[in-house]
Amino acid sequence: MHSADEIQRLVTIAFTLEAISDKDGCTTRYVDLPGKSLQDFLIAGINVGKYFRSLADDVTHEADQIEIFRYFVPALNVSNANKSSKYVNFGLLESMFLTVVARLLSRSGFAAIDRMGELLERRKTEDVHHLLDARKRAWSTSTNEAKRNFDDSAERHLSSVAEFYRYLTKAFSTDTSNFQWGNHALQGFPILRKTYEALQSTSDIIETIPIIHRSLRAEYPAMKIGILADYSAAAIFLHLYDDEIAKSKT
Repeated sequence: MHSADEIQRLVTIAFTLEAISDKDGCTTRYVDLPGKSLQDFLIAGINVGKYFRSLADDVTHEADQIEIFRYFVPALNVSNANKSSKYVNFGLLESMFLTVVARLLSRSGFAAIDRMGELLERRKTEDVHHLLDARKRAWSTSTNEAKRNFDDSAERHLSSVAEFYRYLTKAFSTDTSNFQWGNHALQGFPILRKTYEALQSTSDIIETIPIIHRSLRAEYPAMKIGILADYSAAAIFLHLYDDEIAKSKT
């Protein structure tokens, strides 16, 4: 298992590489989308690193009983510390918290992706509350009135993250990011798995991510572009983790 300091470093690198990679429809080193500048993503990715260090420490002491999303809201807060408009890195954080915990508890990257589904099924109401609190915070700056006025009182009784994701697939239409996010998790994270698998056969992440992104957009034409990007960062983290292990054995 990597140290907490190493986890912070790898997560920060993953967020940075994802942000600058050339992905059609996203902010990249070539394109600044309105209200979502590359600077915002880079600063946010650096600022949240300390929470992944704390998460890694928690895994050491709590293992399977860990609250995966304990630091979601404070991480969102520091993501927005240097900007005043829409929150950034919401999906990136949600995917990365789960990925980091699963990898620290697993023997390989593919085993970690398998483990993620098991972690979601745990009875952990606290994690449901963390996810709901994070959504309220992130959606507070949304231009969508329904999101801005989100009332989560009916969902606070849900006992697991998987149950919450099942709720998302029933409460929202298939063309919404809420449905797609929940459905992707319940389907076993196929986008994460395919991105990670593709990265395993390359030594150049920056050149490979655009190729993977185009391939996934063709395979999942209805999928929100942001979700593809969010899981790119998680896949990069898994790849970097493996690479560090390989280097330590040489």
